[in-house]
Amino acid sequence: MINILKLAGESCERLLTEKIHNVKVQDSLELDEVWTFVGCKQRRITPERVEKGMVGDAYTFICLERETKLVMAWHLGKRDRKNTEDFVSKIRWATAPGRFDVSTDAFRD
Repeated sequence: MINILKLAGESCERLLTEKIHNVKVQDSLELDEVWTFVGCKQRRITPERVEKGMVGDAYTFICLERETKLVMAWHLGKRDRKNTEDFVSKIRWATAPGRFDVSTDAFRD
């Protein structure tokens, strides 16, 4: 079952990357993240749990175009600088050059 879900997820990500590229933003983008955990919460991580694939805290970063509510980009990872920069790179790929506003909840590293 997990392999089917992984395959479906990879296919959806590939489709989003192919179809959502160089899209003109009408007004602004809304960026946020949603917390969850994989296997166990971060504070309960041990080397044994990491070995079993339990990776702890995870965040789904989401970028919506405000007017259309189109998901422009998303990223799954830790809430750190590297994953935030990866997410911003996906937004740059998805959006056309131009000026637009971006609203966030002021993520701090």
